[in-house]
Amino acid sequence: MITLVVFMFGVGIPETYGREIPRRRNRRRGLAPPNQPPAESGVTLAQMIKITVLNPIDMLLTEPVVILITLYLGFNFAVVFQWFITVPVVLESVYGFTGQQAGLAFIAAVVGAILAAITTILIEQVIYRRTPKDRRATLAIEYRLIPAMLGGIFITTSLFWVGWTAKPTIRWPSPVLGTMLYVWGSLSLAVSLFNPGCCFLEVLKS
Repeated sequence: MITLVVFMFGVGIPETYGREIPRRRNRRRGLAPPNQPPAESGVTLAQMIKITVLNPIDMLLTEPVVILITLYLGFNFAVVFQWFITVPVVLESVYGFTGQQAGLAFIAAVVGAILAAITTILIEQVIYRRTPKDRRATLAIEYRLIPAMLGGIFITTSLFWVGWTAKPTIRWPSPVLGTMLYVWGSLSLAVSLFNPGCCFLEVLKS
């Protein structure tokens, strides 16, 4: 259902692929296809398979930085799914929440996601603005790992927070706020590692 809704949103939206726009424009005008540099994903089927499938698999198995980032992100997503299974059980069994109330408690997760987006944007803006203009184009990709560093602290803190406070003697806002902190850290980690991961791949390929 989600895929269908997303697809429907895309119906009628103009083409945005930079290589396709000149080709369509030339076809409408009856001109020859424009001269363009080869696509980064390759031109022939063999090149595409090598660049988009075989090279990433090779780096996944041989490059330590890619292996560690992949394992960390995999662990993060595994804990996310387990978290969203466990927290409703805790709220219902320990605090007597109904299913609807447990679902509403995940508004805290939405707040955590918003905070993660704001935090990541603010950190990148601060770093960008404090970097001299002549060095912004070559800014080290390690700076993008700062949100992940904060996210790792938030994730660890939230796990102990909820694990130690989800009991009848402590009121229900505690695990709910812990959920907010966990999502905040988890998404900060994910957003921070996805972009540097792609940059590391480009560096390794070169």
